[in-house]
Amino acid sequence: MKRLLSIILIALLCMSVIACDSASSKESQNNSQAANVQENNSGNNSDGGSGGSGTADIEVSSDDCFEWSEKDAAKIVGLTEKGMKETAIKVPAKCKTFALNTGGYESMNKGIPAVKSLSFESSDTLIDRNFGTWKNLEKITLTSNIDIKKMEYMFSECTALTEVIIPNGITEMGEGMFRKCTSLKSITIPESVTKINKAVFSNCTAIEEIKLPSGLTYIDEHVFSDCQALKSMVIPDTVTYLGEYAFYGCKSLESVTISKAMTIICERTFCGCDGLKEVVIPGNITTIEDRAFEGCDSLTTVTFNQGLKKIGDFAFISCKSLSGTITIPEGVEEIGRGTFFGQSNIKEVYLPASLTEFGNNVYLGISSWCDIYVKKGSPAETYYLDAQHIGKCTLKYY
Repeated sequence: MKRLLSIILIALLCMSVIACDSASSKESQNNSQAANVQENNSGNNSDGGSGGSGTADIEVSSDDCFEWSEKDAAKIVGLTEKGMKETAIKVPAKCKTFALNTGGYESMNKGIPAVKSLSFESSDTLIDRNFGTWKNLEKITLTSNIDIKKMEYMFSECTALTEVIIPNGITEMGEGMFRKCTSLKSITIPESVTKINKAVFSNCTAIEEIKLPSGLTYIDEHVFSDCQALKSMVIPDTVTYLGEYAFYGCKSLESVTISKAMTIICERTFCGCDGLKEVVIPGNITTIEDRAFEGCDSLTTVTFNQGLKKIGDFAFISCKSLSGTITIPEGVEEIGRGTFFGQSNIKEVYLPASLTEFGNNVYLGISSWCDIYVKKGSPAETYYLDAQHIGKCTLKYY
């Protein structure tokens, strides 16, 4: 009987051990499966975190941002859907020619690129396009490989553009390059630039300061016209030519220093510079062309120096604030029609004996009483002894 009880107890004990082992194995299996699930989830989360096209503030350099030419594997001809959405793009070094379609993204129903910042990994990449349709572009770093013709109107009407980095080595700036970039406030022109072509900064209404390079020789017409926030300008003494309408409509321009290498102030160069108060014409200037300072409302003083030969028609017309004494230096041979037309505050004008041509200059166009001083026996005396030429003025001698 005792033996039977012992056998039963041993059997029950074995069954209990087997059950515990089975439970432990099952728990271990469950824990392993849970760990695997957690690891997989962690992996999935990691993949999800790196998805998308990157952070907007970091420049993306990626082949799939661009459409590449089928005929030339090193030529970019467009932006992909991804590229259109990126805000900062760097063009890969393998791109030899950046020649996006210049017909405009609007016409291709792609909309306007979101790109705010564009740069190039290689300074040798040829930029062969304009960016006028990139209305969101704020900053661009240029390469040195730009043909002057490709610069023409390159950023014209990029109204959000505020920063441009131009590499040293470029010698010319193309026609209309930054025309109507209305958010551009300042720009550094490389010292290598010797020529600024027509209308480069025309209608850049926010630009306040431009430092011209010391080796600059040529400034074409309309270069700074309607730069309404521009306050001062020093034209380097290396500049030999300043074109017509160069500062036309620069209403805030208060001071300008004229190059000592120039000989002509061209037609309407400073027309409409309402803030200009004083002008010194250096002795190297031989000719002031027609309407050069027309409508400079705040201009009170003009200082002429010997060397001047000709003052053109209506050169200082409607300079309402001109006052006091005007002295035309010896050596001036010609004064055009209505030189000071519409002035009422000029009290004295001194004319040189060298003056021989008067351009039907009816009493210099001065609209109120004024003393005109001449030398006895001079052509000016003969001219102004005629009553119809003297008008309201009085002829006097010095």
